[in-house]
Amino acid sequence: MKNKPLVGAFFCFAFLWSPAGCPAGPTDKALIPKPRTLAAVITIDQNNTCAQDVGGILTAFPDLRALESGGFAGDTIEWKGKDAKGNDATVVVKFPAKTPNGNAGTPFSSNGTPAFTFTSGQNSGPASNAILGDFSFESVTVGGAKCSNGTFGGVHVTK
Repeated sequence: MKNKPLVGAFFCFAFLWSPAGCPAGPTDKALIPKPRTLAAVITIDQNNTCAQDVGGILTAFPDLRALESGGFAGDTIEWKGKDAKGNDATVVVKFPAKTPNGNAGTPFSSNGTPAFTFTSGQNSGPASNAILGDFSFESVTVGGAKCSNGTFGGVHVTK
């Protein structure tokens, strides 16, 4: 069934001379993937070392699909925190103003303004497609304690 639009397009091209024209097929919007909201949990241990878990998988840089002009709304992420005992804790994630190469340090924006700081349960908004690649954290605190490995992760933006 995955090839159905291709078959329809071939049929339409092959019989373009038909006075009836091409039959209506699925709209482009039907082919646009649905954006995801990733739930990221940052845990801190007794040594203030932090790790990021997304969907049960430890990952320093979870993949977010970028906002696209063709209609894809872009993936978002929400961070939550867990203390060393596994209890819910407030997390504050901060991205730098600039990357080492001078680009914006965050792929996220709020009303057109770059967004650098996120707290527990706050939705990041869609990842921008302006710059693809890794965006590292500048700092992370969980339950008020600063992660000793503050730049242990971030997000990876891809198409």
